[in-house]
Amino acid sequence: MDSLDSSVIIAGQKLFILQGDRSDSLQWEKYGFRLECPHGAVSKDTEVAVTALAGGNFKVPKGTVLVSAVYAISVSKALLKPLVIELQHCVDLRKTSQTGCLKFVRAPLKSPYQFSIVEGGSFRVGKRYGSIKREQFSCMGIVAEMSNGDTPSDSESEEGYETPPEGSTDDTHNDSGNGAGETSERTPPPINTGLFQESVTADSNQKVKVESTFGASNVSNESTEDEVKQKPNEDKGVTLLYTGMMYHEKKEVNQWMTTFSVVRDLEVLQQYLVNEHPEAEKDGPIVSFKYNQPDCILQLCLQDTPSLESGWTVHPDQSPMQICQCVVDKFIDNPMCSSIHISVYAKPGIAKDPLHCPIKLTGIDPSKIVYINRTPPLLSMNSTSSSSSTASISQTRRETEEGMVDINIITH
Repeated sequence: MDSLDSSVIIAGQKLFILQGDRSDSLQWEKYGFRLECPHGAVSKDTEVAVTALAGGNFKVPKGTVLVSAVYAISVSKALLKPLVIELQHCVDLRKTSQTGCLKFVRAPLKSPYQFSIVEGGSFRVGKRYGSIKREQFSCMGIVAEMSNGDTPSDSESEEGYETPPEGSTDDTHNDSGNGAGETSERTPPPINTGLFQESVTADSNQKVKVESTFGASNVSNESTEDEVKQKPNEDKGVTLLYTGMMYHEKKEVNQWMTTFSVVRDLEVLQQYLVNEHPEAEKDGPIVSFKYNQPDCILQLCLQDTPSLESGWTVHPDQSPMQICQCVVDKFIDNPMCSSIHISVYAKPGIAKDPLHCPIKLTGIDPSKIVYINRTPPLLSMNSTSSSSSTASISQTRRETEEGMVDINIITH
């Protein structure tokens, strides 16, 4: 996929090898991607290359917002039958009427990444994956349509651009090699540049208000509704889901930087965050939540700060500790912009008990409490022991030297 430019941020890459003499169900859920290959859909040793993109200069149809990662997909040989791909999205689908606001989109494998809506695709109530059959591949993603035609803060409109229809000359020549005039692509090395998602004009009659709310709540998997095809619907609000993660990075033997970061609830972004901080120690489970209302603020409140006698110091690097939903949406690929940093210090020889400091998260439904958990480093105890040993040795040495002097005096 050499045609991918430096504006994209690569979170992960995967190569699937299909045989064609059997059906295959391939999972890459670590990055929110699934692939179904029916029997006889491909010839022997067909390669499907998938690159999960955490960000890039993506232009989505006007009135929509990107609610999935973008996946650059290429196939080494022509397909005999369509493949089924499933992509994770971050929308909390609770009603059948809400499924119509989600659409699959595609874009060429080179800049500018101007996405157009793809007809078809299925979404299920209470599920976090959408599926679609495809014979042609390029950059694929999922968008949510909005009722008022406006996009949230992470999107900007580009006047005068008409979304090219699927299969037009504008994007067909950049698709993967599946027959239909497509070519293979290779992927360039990742370059971390800022995400910038724009909106462009698109013909669409189905506009649904999107309440872009904070939080990543676990969606119920107990829904008994059958798979629902996309269809026109009334103005039904849907909620974007987010997730919070706490981790620690050691600065000194007895000092840590504790960070609480919020991203959209997508496996790709969570994995990207982990990859960006390979030395960090994750603390506790991933927090799932959503905002009380659109454009709300998540606030972190320290509940019981440790006493000076405990030997622990917990000091936020900013006050108040707030993360705005609009900031998370604007800097999707840069979790540091939607993070709170807290300095944690254990005084050597004094901090002997573990730290269990509660932080209440407000502005979300439901409110939650997370904990900073730290254990005093062994070095602080060893240092005390070492100091005691040194003092004992010094005392013994003085006593010995005094004894030698006394002996000398007696001898004379």
